[in-house]
This record gives sequence, C-alpha cells and structure tokens, in this order.
Amino acid sequence: MDAAYLDPVTAVRVWLASGRKLIKVLAGAASTRTGSSGEVTRAVLVVTTTLLRTRPAVVAAIVKGQIQAEQVLGTEPATALPAIGAELAALGVRLVSLRALARSMTRITYSNDPRASSVLAQVSRAASAGLLKPRPSSLAGLYDLGPLNELLRAAGQAQVPG
Repeated sequence: MDAAYLDPVTAVRVWLASGRKLIKVLAGAASTRTGSSGEVTRAVLVVTTTLLRTRPAVVAAIVKGQIQAEQVLGTEPATALPAIGAELAALGVRLVSLRALARSMTRITYSNDPRASSVLAQVSRAASAGLLKPRPSSLAGLYDLGPLNELLRAAGQAQVPG
C-alpha cells in the first residue's frame, strides 16, 4: 500500500520501525476536540517515500483529493453525508442511519493540517504507556508538507505551517 490514512501513533510506529525512511505524513485528515488538550489528531495522510519520489503526479492527485474532501466535509456536510453513507454501504458496512453518522461527524474536525504538536503529545503518551518504543524526542523528518502547500498556494489558500 503506497498511501493510506493512519492514526498518528501507528504512522510514527511504522516510521520508526523503518529507520525513519518508509513513509511521510503529507497532511492531516481528522481531529477531535478534547477538553484540556485542544485538537487531537485522529488520522493523517501518509505515503511511502518511494511513491513520493517516483510518482509525484500521483502524490499530487492524492493530496488534491484530500484538500477537496476537507472542503466538502467542512463546508457541505449535508452533501457529504449521503455520499459517505453510500460508500460505507458499498464497502459492506452496516450503517445505523444518516442521522447517527451526522451526529458522529459533529465531533470531528476535518483539516489539512496534521497538527504535529498534537501528534508528538500522543506519541509521548503512547510511549509512557509502553505502547511505543523507542520514544522519539522529535518527529523531524516525518512530515513533508511540500505537496500540500504547493497545491494550497496554487488555489490561493493558506498554507499549513511546519
């Protein structure tokens, strides 16, 4: 698999296990708001470094799809809900109702920003709980926001810092 949405701790686990070489985080996808810690990243878009290096047009198309999905989910949830329901049904997922899906989506924020500080905090908690070894002191090298920011800039949108 050359591209996927992963929870951030899994992304870091894969990155560390590969000697910090196999994957790059290109964008965020979903986060939730928690009481004291603000936004917590729940999913990030990752691609293999091989795909990033050898197929930049494919990577750009994947990131463009992420940007478009974020826009629709963030600004037109009524349009997005039936499409999500239909896709889940096509995948064989039994959906309770669009109303239940709509309620769950109100707890999620969609963003292109992977919120690196949130990811580092989650990684630290996972390491403290013994779920991640070794504990990285930095996530330098995990992110490549170049393709995302290039497309955002071309669309006249604000770039993601990092």
